[in-house]
Order: sequence, then C-alpha cells, then structure tokens
Amino acid sequence: MEKSARLGLWAGFGLLAGFTALTEPSSLVLSPFLLALAAWKLAHNGKQWLVPGVVASLTLAATISPWLIRDALVFHRFIPMRDSMGLELWMGNNGDSLRWTSDDLHPLHDMKELAAYDKGELAYMDQKALEAKTYIRQHPEWYAWMCVRRAVYLWTGYWSIKPAYLAMEPTDPENIPMATALTLLSLTGLLLAWQRKNLDFVRYGGAMFLFPIIYYFNHPEPYHMRAIDPLVVILGSFAVVTWRERAKVAVADPAVPAVVVEA
Repeated sequence: MEKSARLGLWAGFGLLAGFTALTEPSSLVLSPFLLALAAWKLAHNGKQWLVPGVVASLTLAATISPWLIRDALVFHRFIPMRDSMGLELWMGNNGDSLRWTSDDLHPLHDMKELAAYDKGELAYMDQKALEAKTYIRQHPEWYAWMCVRRAVYLWTGYWSIKPAYLAMEPTDPENIPMATALTLLSLTGLLLAWQRKNLDFVRYGGAMFLFPIIYYFNHPEPYHMRAIDPLVVILGSFAVVTWRERAKVAVADPAVPAVVVEA
C-alpha cells in the first residue's frame, strides 16, 4: 500500500481491517494509524493518496456496518462493537487494587452480579459504567496512579509483590524478568531502526504503543498483549542480530565501522 495507489489493494486492506475489527474491536485503534502512514508515504512519493484512503475507509466501514446495524435494531441504540465497556471499566476501577482486575466480581463468578445482569444486559452495563465513572471522578489521583500501574504491568509483568497478590499469581516472579527483558529488547530494536531512518520504526512503534492504550484506562489482562507479541519478538530479534553483526565486525577489524543489518 505504501508503494501503490491501486484501489483494489487499498480496498483489500479495508476488508481485512474490518474482519479483524469484528474479531477483536481493539484493533480499530491501529487502522487509522496504518492508513495515515501509507497515505503519507504515497503523498511523499508524489502519488495519489486521497482516493485510495477513502476507498479503504469506506470498505472498512461497510465490513463492520452489518454488525452495528444489527445491534442498533436489536438494542434500539448505537453500540460501538461491544456493549461490555461499562463492565470492563468497573472491574478495574472500583477501589480494589490488590490485583489488576476484579475477576471475582464478574457475573461469571459472582451470583449477586449475575442476578443483576440477568435483569437486563444493557441496564447492567450502564449501571457499571456509572459506578466506575463516579468512582473515578471521586478518586482522580487513585485512577491516574492505577493507569500508570497498568501500563507498567503490561510491559513488565510487574503488579505487586504483596504476599496476598503473589498467592493469586505465583508465577509472576519468573514472568517479570522475561517480560521486562523482551520489552527492553524491543525498544532497543526500535531505536536501531530509527537510527537507520527506517519507516519500520514508525510502523512498529505506532502499533506497539497504540494497541494497548485502551487497557491502561480500564483494566489489563496478560493475554491483551498477545496481538503485538510478534512485533516485540521481531524487534527484539533485530536488536540481537544487529549486536552480533557489530561484534563480528569489531572482532574482525576494529578499524572498520560497525554496520547495522536491515530490519
């Protein structure tokens, strides 16, 4: 897409992005970014970008619109892909900070919450959204600190070392070093790509940092990062390979400047 203004190619992106959004709505945060990046690249090369961008956007909208229309007809109001945001927001913002989320209060695990849910799904979600927003307004400092903790957790695996928490998450002490090392390696890979003035720096970096943002504000789960794990591994591997090439060059001939392999 960054090299061709062929409308079929851009429509194909919109179709795939739409199907991806129907599977995982969180991916929608990436589609405008990737479209804008590809359009900018076309414009930079003096090619038509507006029409391809419009075609891709309309195709994406047409792909997800049947689901949105179905929800509007069934629930008599607009629902952005899923109606569970109120519950997700409340599970991470109800005053309980021992763990990153309150799984024990989910209707799947709490009979009282299930009874409330059974009275009406939308009414239940609206009530949970109201409770969460009320708590956030009353405790803004707590909420800001929790957002920071969630970001740290997603990138390092660290939440707490309290015995009560570790009793629930006994593998955290082993997971934290691995998750932190992968994050540091991927950031190093981004830095090396930036030094090469490689557009992959923008593409990979944007995808890595944009995708998990929503989870900073409601609540994270370990599996939320699986969608970008391949990017983390690719960038980390690029960093390792680059260091190896530099080490080989330095050993072979210290006078020769180190080279950086292409991403």
